[in-house]
Amino acid sequence: MVKIKKLLFLIFINISILTILLILAEKLINNQSSNKLILGRKRYINLRENNPNSLRNYSDLDITNKNFDIKKLNFYSIATNSDGFIESGNPRVENPDYLLFLGGSTTECILVKSQFRFPSLVESQLNNNKDNKFIALNSGVSGNSSIHSLNILINKGLKYNPKYIFIMHNINDLNSLLRMGNYFTENNYSSREGKNNIIFEPTISKLTIEKIKEKIKKLLPNTYNLYLTKKLQNFQTKKLKNKTINRDIDKEKIKNNFRKNIESMVSISKIYGSQPILMTQMSRIKEELDEDIILEIRNQLPHLGVKYDEYYLLFKAFNEIIRDIANEYNVPLVDLDRTIKKDRKYMYDVIHLTEEGSKMVAKNILELLDKY
Repeated sequence: MVKIKKLLFLIFINISILTILLILAEKLINNQSSNKLILGRKRYINLRENNPNSLRNYSDLDITNKNFDIKKLNFYSIATNSDGFIESGNPRVENPDYLLFLGGSTTECILVKSQFRFPSLVESQLNNNKDNKFIALNSGVSGNSSIHSLNILINKGLKYNPKYIFIMHNINDLNSLLRMGNYFTENNYSSREGKNNIIFEPTISKLTIEKIKEKIKKLLPNTYNLYLTKKLQNFQTKKLKNKTINRDIDKEKIKNNFRKNIESMVSISKIYGSQPILMTQMSRIKEELDEDIILEIRNQLPHLGVKYDEYYLLFKAFNEIIRDIANEYNVPLVDLDRTIKKDRKYMYDVIHLTEEGSKMVAKNILELLDKY
């Protein structure tokens, strides 16, 4: 027994010495080499999608600054397919044509039941005609701007050879461009997957932390989600209070940047044989704000660096850019900014659709498609 212990000890010592010598040799060779190897960190394009094959649940309580009777709460779910597109909840069809919807949270429609989200309604109404076989691919993700939709279009949308591609962007682009001036500056305003267009490969320590978080999330999902929601709200509130921007904003430059992205999506869609359809963005943004959304808008303005009258005019200008592009490129336009009434019946806050609002959007889309 003693001999075995001595043998194991000698093996351990020899392995340790060999390891130290190898490390020293590596450092010596590295110091003497004229061509040092610097690996750096890998970078990736941020697809910024809903996780494939996922299911997330929400309730009316996820609407900030609103009070609800707990007994009358509505519950909603977001289920995705293997490519991260939101499922419509409608019956599947064989050999379909595809409808691709690009946008942010106004396309995602979190707080609308799955069958009443406008992409789902358009799909089901079209399929009422026995000659039609459509599947709607809803790529909406909260916070996505046109640069993210451009990535989604190229990297996973075009492979479906969609018949129609619906494009709706405005407010997320406007907010992002006001903060950063362009789509490519590193962005500190992160959300579920971060809004940066390019992301770095995480370090080993970061990966370890993320693995621990995932274990906790699986073990205590409800507690974890509640904690994370509160933490993000506190972080964002603190960030906004300490982030008042005073700077000159090149309004023509940000409008031109927005135009280029929309034109890019339209051009790419046409090149690949799909019919792009542009949509202005509905909202309750107007000269005189409704009382229930005044605070929501004004809390956003300090870190955007503009007054409300400037913000209002820029939002209008972005929708006008969409109209101009539709006219210039001979692309169909669904002008939701003019057809959806700017009141609480159709949008529960500044811009997000209620069930009634979603139905109205679907009605507008279907009326346009009747012409094609």
